[in-house]
Amino acid sequence: MSYLPNAQIKNEEPETTPSTAIGFHGPSWRLYSPMMHFLANTYYLLLFTRMSFQANREQGRYHHRVRSRAAGLISQAQELNDGSIPEKAYRKIQWYMVSTLFMGELAAHLAGYRIRSGEERAYCYLGALIGLSDILVDDYQLEAPALEALLQQHPGDTPIERMFSIYYQALFRLVDAGQAERLKAAFAELIHYQVASLRQFDTGISEQDTIAITRGKGGASLKLCAALLPGTEGPMQEALYELGGFIQFLNDAQDLPKDAREGVVTFVRFRQGFPDILQYIEAERRRTFHSFSTLALKRSRLRYFLFCFHAMFVLITYKLGRYARLCAGELDMQRIAVMDEKIFRANPFSMSFIRAALWPILSFRLDRRPAPSVI
Repeated sequence: MSYLPNAQIKNEEPETTPSTAIGFHGPSWRLYSPMMHFLANTYYLLLFTRMSFQANREQGRYHHRVRSRAAGLISQAQELNDGSIPEKAYRKIQWYMVSTLFMGELAAHLAGYRIRSGEERAYCYLGALIGLSDILVDDYQLEAPALEALLQQHPGDTPIERMFSIYYQALFRLVDAGQAERLKAAFAELIHYQVASLRQFDTGISEQDTIAITRGKGGASLKLCAALLPGTEGPMQEALYELGGFIQFLNDAQDLPKDAREGVVTFVRFRQGFPDILQYIEAERRRTFHSFSTLALKRSRLRYFLFCFHAMFVLITYKLGRYARLCAGELDMQRIAVMDEKIFRANPFSMSFIRAALWPILSFRLDRRPAPSVI
């Protein structure tokens, strides 16, 4: 299925500057043998590693692009600060810009669409808003009515709220009516789950509610990314929603030591041990990948897209294995909370990771039997 660029975003810039971050056209051969799978996966890994390396470096190309595309609003946001906004908030917003643009490019490539330079700006603004919604809820304890007022383009009463407003208004100046409607619905859903996530500091929260919040928060973020792309309604949007939930589960597994220290209840709290965590996220991986299998997509694009998230999954399982060894195989959240946080750090570009994870990553196959829902 091919989606040709059309006037989805109001943009005065010429369309001759498509995003080149992926630069992927895919091998044209049919993958008949294990060797062909291995060679194709090696190619995919090189592409994805290059993207990830650039996105994970503050001086990398992705950070340079978001600073360039959003320079005007970044400057305005800095001018709003009266001392009540810490510098780490600005850094967090930039990371959200990068991750949203990164995800938007992967989703666009899957759909056979090239993001133009003006659309890159929209993804930067969107990332800033996702980050700001997180900051407003977690750090400033803004309640639902105030957040809903911001979505109705109320200017806000504090510098951090006004920062949200300038990004929100700038984003909606770039999109058409259909995109605006989808964005507003997805923003309302994200805010709902952001506020609900505060319940995860309550040790009495149920497993069912924890999983619903996790899936909804991640799913709404990916729904926002999809809202800017043509042809991502219906089944594609549903699959991306599942993917957003899967990514959030991976993040929670990765953040196990941090969440233990901060007293955040995630799905991990309800698992019986490290093998149970792994089994849970493996079932989520199968469920998510299966949701894409029924879509009418070019197979090489689907293979690359799912390969990227398979590689992320392998990275998280490597980290879980490291956590398990440091904890002598015992999932004791109270003990983990008082352990030195530095010992849990792992470099995904280290030789130990490469030795442990290279073969599982390169063994990826698109065709896998789906797992039933684990909920």
